[in-house]
This record gives sequence, structure tokens and C-alpha cells, in this order.
Amino acid sequence: MSSHRGKSRLRGSATAVFSLVLLGACVILLDLAARAQDAQAPAQSQTPPAMPVPEASYKPGFFDAVGRWFDESRAKFDSQLKGANEKMLELHNKAQENAKEAAGAIVRWPNTRVLAGRERCEPAPNGGPDCRTAASTLCRGKGFTEGKPFDTQAEENCPSRVILSGQPPAAGECRIDTFVIRAVCQ
Repeated sequence: MSSHRGKSRLRGSATAVFSLVLLGACVILLDLAARAQDAQAPAQSQTPPAMPVPEASYKPGFFDAVGRWFDESRAKFDSQLKGANEKMLELHNKAQENAKEAAGAIVRWPNTRVLAGRERCEPAPNGGPDCRTAASTLCRGKGFTEGKPFDTQAEENCPSRVILSGQPPAAGECRIDTFVIRAVCQ
């Protein structure tokens, strides 16, 4: 028992000595850093300060530089984000204006309406979707004679076993279905 306690005391005192040595090394490093800043201070005093100095003994150091860097980076990021938001809003407004103009031009045609619905575009002989036939089918269902696709929507259609597996589908396991969701009917 006493040898176990003796080893424990030795470990405790070794840890304490190590902690003191580590603390001393930190104090020495901080002192060296402060002296290096004091040595650089006369060179910095020749340039006019960018910010008002709160005290005569104030000397900017590492932490001040890091703080300024963070502030400048944040300000630059904020201005870029604001510019991107303004550009997106401008594009959105322009798209809305174009859509209103197009819809207004279509409605002015005699006996023409833009109708909403959902009709699947069957595959054409070339492999692409045949949305013209789907638009005509949508319009005939609403009492018109023919139609042209105005807006479409594409969806990925996967078998339930692929969805339940939780794995991404392999090439060719899922198909893309296209639907006419608005058509210009005459």
C-alpha cells in the first residue's frame, strides 16, 4: 500500500513540476512577444494611426490586427452578399415583367386562354417528351380544339424498391417524366 501511495505522490509532483515548467515557458514567450512589439513600436509611430488612439501608451498588437482582419472580412462579405441579393431581386423582377408581357400578348389573341392542368408528355419516337400532344389533350379536356405547351414540369420517377433502399439510384433505374402544367388553348 505504501509503495502505491509513494508512486501516486511522485506522479502528482511530476505533474506539478511539468505544469510549472509549462507555465514558465508561456510567461517567457509572452514576455518575448511583448518585447518584440515594443521594438517595432517606433517604426509604427512614424505612420499616422488609422484609428483614434484611446491612450498614449496604447500599442496595437497581434490581437488588434486579427480583430481588424475579422471586421474587414465581415464587412466585405456583407457587401458582396447585399450585392448578390440586389442582383437576384433585379433578375426576379425582370422575369416577372417578361412573364406578364408574354401572358398579356397571348390573352389578346382571339379565343385563346392559358389553362392550368397536368398532362403527362408521352415519349416521342426520338426519345424526348411529346409535350405538344399532351398540351392538345389538356386543352381538349377543357373544351378547346388544340393547344401548345406553355409551362412544363419534369419529375424523376423511381421504383419503390430504389427509394426504400436509401441508396442513390443507378443509371437507368429511374425515368424522367415530363408534364404539361399550363397550355395555351384555342
